[in-house]
Amino acid sequence: ARIESGAELAIGVTDAPKPPPRRVSINAACLGSATAVWFVVTGEAKRHALQDWLAGAPLPPRWIRPRAGVDVFTDLA
Repeated sequence: ARIESGAELAIGVTDAPKPPPRRVSINAACLGSATAVWFVVTGEAKRHALQDWLAGAPLPPRWIRPRAGVDVFTDLA
């Protein structure tokens, strides 16, 4: 992935709707340029979102496209 000149690689978030409210968010182009990308998905609450993403739904993980692909680690939920 090519990162556009002048693009913010990361931004500080101070009022996120879900915990933690203060965090750093890295953009998809930055993640897509990484050597390795891992998603760790756990819990029953994330099972349907994981299934939807793997089936091709237009969810944010779809925007992260490193050359070597991504590895997904899950529990048995």
